[in-house]
Amino acid sequence: MKSTDFKTVILEQNSLPIEPRLIAREAFKEVEAWQKEAAVTVITGLRRCGKSTLLRQLREQHHGYYLNFDDERLVSFRVEDFQKTDGIFHELL
Repeated sequence: MKSTDFKTVILEQNSLPIEPRLIAREAFKEVEAWQKEAAVTVITGLRRCGKSTLLRQLREQHHGYYLNFDDERLVSFRVEDFQKTDGIFHELL
């Protein structure tokens, strides 16, 4: 996949509006503290437990970017593509 295609997917995914009526997640402050100590934080959990909502709240608070790999346009994503993706995130920040 070309870098320009990755950039398009990232920008489109991150342009979606954040719903103002999201339920505040209890884990928000805990995850926020982890981010100050770690370069990478992995959020896992059962289906429909609020992981995406938590990420949206973190993005709103810290103006960051994320990439949802469930996007069908990324079906051909390979390990080698992480380097391109990392470069795009650094470019956008």
